[in-house]
Amino acid sequence: MKDPADEHTERGYALSNEGRASEAEQEYRQALGLNPDLVIAHHNLGFLLARQGKHEDAARHFRAAIRGAPHLLAAHHELGHALRQLRRYDEALKAYKRGLEYDPLGADTYFLLGLTLLNKNDAKGAAIHLREALRRNPSDASARMSLGSALMMQGEFDAAIQEEMEAVRLDPQVAKAHYNLGLALSRRDQLEAAFESFERAVELEPGWTAARLVYAHKLTEARLTDKAIIEYRRVLEVEPQNADAWGMLGVTLHLQVLAGQSGEQAEAAREALERALQLDPRRREFRVVLDEVHQTLGIKRAFRWPWQR
Repeated sequence: MKDPADEHTERGYALSNEGRASEAEQEYRQALGLNPDLVIAHHNLGFLLARQGKHEDAARHFRAAIRGAPHLLAAHHELGHALRQLRRYDEALKAYKRGLEYDPLGADTYFLLGLTLLNKNDAKGAAIHLREALRRNPSDASARMSLGSALMMQGEFDAAIQEEMEAVRLDPQVAKAHYNLGLALSRRDQLEAAFESFERAVELEPGWTAARLVYAHKLTEARLTDKAIIEYRRVLEVEPQNADAWGMLGVTLHLQVLAGQSGEQAEAAREALERALQLDPRRREFRVVLDEVHQTLGIKRAFRWPWQR
């Protein structure tokens, strides 16, 4: 006869796979009520809770799973993930390092250690662990991409470009790799190639507004204002309350006015900047530009051609 706790655990697993998270959680908790030391129930419940953003509770169950089965590498990794989400990076590092004891190859664990050190802004330490991960698994596109990020943080842009290019080659469908490559190329003033990489990143993830906003900023810096305006407006389609997008849209429209591209953009620039300041009144840089726009509009309104009088 099957153990009742095991039956609840199996039902919980089936319900979880069907997307019935609340019912699955109840089954796992019933299993643990019958057998508080049931490793698989603790692990599966922790996994379910983590996917719901309940990382503190998830970490407690992963620790319980590890107490019952210290060799369970997945539990060490999942505990590390939960702690990273809680920004308890030192504890996450300890969880991953314990996992190395049960991970003979260690490539995945070294990668996770590298990611956590990146979270701590320890680019040098991250690069050491990510290179170790790549020594053990050279075809890991995620490790290549993360190493590129660590190298950029250290100002090693040429090396970062090489790593991101290799990450793109290994997995061309990862938007973050294209985005990182765009950042590195832009720091080397290889703008045409950078813009191609940014464009590919937002094609792969159209809703990634943070990447699209950076792309738009780079276009504005390069005075490619028509393209920049398109990108700011695409951000605002998704995030109409994004003060940065409204403000930079206004700045870019104002640049077109100053460049003589379109005198009709001044009113649109004013509206965009005012919207940005409504959303975030602390943005002094947008207020300065708005004052300039008001001056432009004042000059425009004061002047009349003879036939307009």
